[in-house]
Amino acid sequence: MALIEHFAAPAGPTTPPLSFAMRAGDLLVVSGIPGFDADGAIPETFEAQFGFVVRNIKRA
Repeated sequence: MALIEHFAAPAGPTTPPLSFAMRAGDLLVVSGIPGFDADGAIPETFEAQFGFVVRNIKRA
């Protein structure tokens, strides 16, 4: 069985104490990653939020 590795939310934004992602072997599972920027602000548009979601997943 593969070791499960949990990834905490980045420092800064106020978030629940949950894992943003977990990895087991080659499988990466993400959940509830908001589209906030580096300062913890949520942009107004869907497109901008989606861009930050992708960046935050890459960081995980």
